Amino acid sequence: MIQVENIITIRNILKKKVHAALERGRSVAHSELPKKDQEFIDKLVKVIENNYQNSQLNRDKIASKMAVSDRQLQRKIKALIDQNPMDMLREYRLKKAAERLKDGYQVAQPSDEAGFKSPTHFSQCFKAHYGLTPKQYQQQFKKNN
Repeated sequence: MIQVENIITIRNILKKKVHAALERGRSVAHSELPKKDQEFIDKLVKVIENNYQNSQLNRDKIASKMAVSDRQLQRKIKALIDQNPMDMLREYRLKKAAERLKDGYQVAQPSDEAGFKSPTHFSQCFKAHYGLTPKQYQQQFKKNN
């Protein structure tokens, strides 16, 4: 039972570190993570950072850039951080778009720059993630600053 709790704790810590690394653009450091897994996560972060603006980027293309099969990519990420690659990509895109909205850009521009295929899809994803429409988010940011 303690081993299971330790695995869950390590997975949650790693998940937070991966998301923080994606935000900062740095590698993930985790002493309990085997070097091979560390390199895999670092490479994944780099692939997402370098390609998130491509609206055609999907799990297959990420797997190809990682030199693994689609299924292997999905299994490995699920095992390491209990998430799937497309959720990671979507969260990164939303964070980048939110930064642009804070800078005062219209909704269509951040959605294009972040790799969303349409402003409508972007708005739906944004609202699901942040609980606000992009316009509401932008207005709230302006009001608070």
